Amino acid sequence: MKIKYSILFILALFITSCYPTDTQMQWVYVEHLVWKYYNIVDIEAVVSGREGGTNKLITLTYLNDGSVKKSEYRALCIKHGDIGYNRYIRQYQKKLLSYSNADFTKVSIISDADFDESHLADSELGDLVLFEALSPYAYIKSGYKIGSPMQGISKLVSELEYEDLILLGHKNSLAELKFLSEPTLSKTHNITITMTSDDGRVFQDTIRVRWE
Repeated sequence: MKIKYSILFILALFITSCYPTDTQMQWVYVEHLVWKYYNIVDIEAVVSGREGGTNKLITLTYLNDGSVKKSEYRALCIKHGDIGYNRYIRQYQKKLLSYSNADFTKVSIISDADFDESHLADSELGDLVLFEALSPYAYIKSGYKIGSPMQGISKLVSELEYEDLILLGHKNSLAELKFLSEPTLSKTHNITITMTSDDGRVFQDTIRVRWE
């Protein structure tokens, strides 16, 4: 299920918070859509609010230790099929097209407390949580032809497939996790989020969430 983003929202992804300088407005030729990959070292979860006034919203970001080497960058471009972009873009747009160097195969969400009768402590909560993210992978896969480079992903965590988890990390943001229901048993939970990449790396963070 794809998110329908407004034209204004899509345009906002391609502008900076201030007016670009003359240098930033210069046209530059790029061979790949993705300008840079960053080496992900960890993930970080933050409770960022209540969606709809009741359901918890968790923002998931990643930490990195810098951009990858040119050899890894080229390998990732080939892996993602990002090898024929070949067009001019504004200088400032390059920095907006940066992602993590991890493609994920699994997202796990577990609580240490009983959520409801069907989700007791240490059981998966993926069928209760909506995963929303942005990725250019579908755009690249289409030959850079469909709509905007930033395509929306909106699925239950339990329904995610590998292609949904490729090329995440736009502006260090991996995803937003929305709980679609409130717990009927314990109201306080230590939620552990684990993301496993296709090269075997495991990233994990635990966050305390309270429903009141």
